Amino acid sequence: MQEEGYVAKLLFDEGAKDVILGTPVAILVEDEADIAAFANYDGSSAASTPSAAPAESAAPASTPSAPAGGAGKSYPEHIKLEMPNLSPTMEKGNLQKWLKKVGDEVAPGDVLAAIETDKATVDFEM
Repeated sequence: MQEEGYVAKLLFDEGAKDVILGTPVAILVEDEADIAAFANYDGSSAASTPSAAPAESAAPASTPSAPAGGAGKSYPEHIKLEMPNLSPTMEKGNLQKWLKKVGDEVAPGDVLAAIETDKATVDFEM
């Protein structure tokens, strides 16, 4: 990915299992001041924005760990970072460890998380 900005929300806890490819796992914003707007974001907002990658599945494998709420609320411009395809045979992944936290700045080349695929644990690099 060639995105840069700030981590506004992590939608799954470390250790989340069987997250289907294309499922949003984190929210990225360009302006650090926009982070607070996502404090209660759970991904169910009717306001949609472009994703960082096309979704390959419509149903998430597990429920995001964020609290409920946010439906119908308008959010600042953001990018939904989705579970990436890190292996030719990968259909879902396990979020082993977040290497960035909410509020951290990210730039191309930064590692956001360690993700276990069907074959190995791979870095999710920006």
